[in-house]
Amino acid sequence: MTTMTEFATGPAEPGRGRRLMLLIFMAFLGPLLLAVLLYAQRDHLHLGHVNYGRLIVQPVASDGLRQLAPGHWRYLRLAGNTCNLQCEADLFKLNQLHMALGKERDRVVWRVLLPSPADAQWDRLRARYPRLRLEVDPELYRALNALPGVEDGHTVLVDPLGNAVLDYAPGFNVRPVKKDILRLLKVSKIG
Repeated sequence: MTTMTEFATGPAEPGRGRRLMLLIFMAFLGPLLLAVLLYAQRDHLHLGHVNYGRLIVQPVASDGLRQLAPGHWRYLRLAGNTCNLQCEADLFKLNQLHMALGKERDRVVWRVLLPSPADAQWDRLRARYPRLRLEVDPELYRALNALPGVEDGHTVLVDPLGNAVLDYAPGFNVRPVKKDILRLLKVSKIG
C-alpha cells in the first residue's frame, strides 16, 4: 500500500539525511579548517608583502640615531663624500616625498648622512633643496653600512625612537615609499 507522503516526495532515498547532515556540518566547519590550514602554512605561502622597503631586523646600537632629529620619523640617505647623478635623483625624490606628505609633513624629516665633512658640491645641493640637512657622523655611517644589504647610496627609514626600520635601494620609487610612511604614521602613536 502506498502512503500519501510517498506520492508527494517520491520514495525515500537511503542515506539522504546523513548526506544533508554532513553538508550542514561542512558548511560551518569547512571555513574554520581552511583558516587553520592557511595559518599553519603561512611561512610557505607567498601572498606578497605589505611594505615596499626591505625590513631591517638587526638593531643598530647607536646614540647617533636617537639624537638625530628626535621625535620625528627620519629618512637618512647614506652618501659618500660626493653626490653622483643617482644621489641627486634620490635627493629630488626625498624632497618630493616630503612635500607629498601634506599635513603629515611635520612628523617626517630627511637628512643626508656623511662619513666626513661635506665638500663644496653639497653647497650647491643645499641651495637647490632648502630642507636638505647634512649630518656628519662617521660612527653612525659605519653602523648603518654594517647592516646586511645596506650600503652607500641606500636610504634608511628611522622611527622616532631611533630604530632603523626600512631600507630603500638607490633609485627607489616615490609612490610606494609614500605608502609605507603613511601606513606607519597612521598606526604610530609616536613622532
